[in-house]
Amino acid sequence: MSDLMQICDNCGYFGPQIDHGQEIECGDDGACRKNPPTILPMGEDGGFAAIFPPVNREDWCGGWKAVER
Repeated sequence: MSDLMQICDNCGYFGPQIDHGQEIECGDDGACRKNPPTILPMGEDGGFAAIFPPVNREDWCGGWKAVER
């Protein structure tokens, strides 16, 4: 068992928020990449966006996986 706290910041599925290939600076927030992104309608023009669930570095869940270094 790992000595790491099982929080998003120490999880192999945690990553930065990305928008059109660019990392978004959002403080302690990031995205959970354990599952595929959710497709959401965006704006009135009928466009769509693929969004990974936003999470805080201090969040946790039952799907935690140790970061491989």
